[in-house]
Formats: sequence, structure tokens, C-alpha cells
Amino acid sequence: QGEVVLADEVTYQGINALCRVHGLDLRGVAMDRGGMRPDAFDAACAQLRPRAVFLVPTLHNPTTITLSEERRHELAAV
Repeated sequence: QGEVVLADEVTYQGINALCRVHGLDLRGVAMDRGGMRPDAFDAACAQLRPRAVFLVPTLHNPTTITLSEERRHELAAV
């Protein structure tokens, strides 16, 4: 309990409920038109030391963003 989970700042509402039920601390990561920003993800990881990340790379709900291959690689490199 109390572990940090990162997700896009606008994310699927079901993850909010899931984290709440399990006592997890869900934190939003800044986005741009391409999805989760790698720089913001890197900073959040360094500061918050998350246990997990919830990311929907294809047809994100609710924004419908699909991460580019480049963005996927940038996030994975973190």
C-alpha cells in the first residue's frame, strides 16, 4: 500500500478506482499531443520512484492518442 503508480495526466477512469481500492498512489504525468512526455516521465520516475506505470500506447482512452514509435522508444529508455 502507498506505492506510487504513474499514468498519463488524463487517463482511463478505471485505473483511478483500481488504485484507490488497492491503496496505491496514482500520479499523473504531463502529456502533449504525442502522449506522455518522456522528459516528464523521467522526472517523475526520479522524484517519485514509482512501482509501476499504466500506459495505453495505442488508442489511448479517453484521448485516442496513439504513441509514435519514436515516443514509445523514448519512454522505454527511461
